[in-house]
Amino acid sequence: MRGAELTTDENGRVAVRIYYSFTNGSDEKACMEDVLGVYTYQDGVSLEPVEASNPIDKDKAFSKSVAPGATVQSSRVYRLRNNSSQVEAEIESQDSYEAVGQTYSVKS
Repeated sequence: MRGAELTTDENGRVAVRIYYSFTNGSDEKACMEDVLGVYTYQDGVSLEPVEASNPIDKDKAFSKSVAPGATVQSSRVYRLRNNSSQVEAEIESQDSYEAVGQTYSVKS
């Protein structure tokens, strides 16, 4: 995870865009959403991915295939439950129990 910023979803509701960097360490093409579990929570409740009101190229890169050894910068937008609680983001390997996480403060 590389950072986060407040944005809005396609319906004008407050959302957060989280930035990721993914390097394909396998011998075959892979995309981040297929090989990693990506989870985002606010107040312990999962946040749903949504379309941004202002989409950027990195939003599309989240589900693009990446060649072995290549790195892609991507992002995903999630609708917030409120404007004050922290957002917890976690990435977990699909084939092990290893995970990394980050907490972001959101204030509009």
